[in-house]
Amino acid sequence: MKYLLYRFPDALDWGDEDEPQQGRSSTQKNDEPRLKEGFRFPVQAELVAVEYGEDIYQVTNSLIQAVDQDLSGMAEYARFDCCAYAPDEPFALEYMTDDEFDYEISGIVCGGADGLNKIIYFGVKEAPGSGT
Repeated sequence: MKYLLYRFPDALDWGDEDEPQQGRSSTQKNDEPRLKEGFRFPVQAELVAVEYGEDIYQVTNSLIQAVDQDLSGMAEYARFDCCAYAPDEPFALEYMTDDEFDYEISGIVCGGADGLNKIIYFGVKEAPGSGT
């Protein structure tokens, strides 16, 4: 099986829990994200890696490493710590695209003097094919 890894731009705003959202009291949280200003649905993703394996479990470590390398290699995140969570069912991707993804990976960028803590979403598609 072939696994295609796509990176989405930092396009989701989950709202600030300290600020009331329009139509919400200060005690209600924003449960659903919205697209940041300047982005329109559907948001375009970029293919960043292709991994091959029998199933998602066999390629999980390779996908996590690909996310880490992709984020670490970006100029704006070069001085920060980068890591990723294992593939899971898509959730946040549905707010950015109508494209079908089999899995979602959250790439985490954090650290630095300014206390950056950012989630960059990646989508994974399964496709028939082998690496041979």
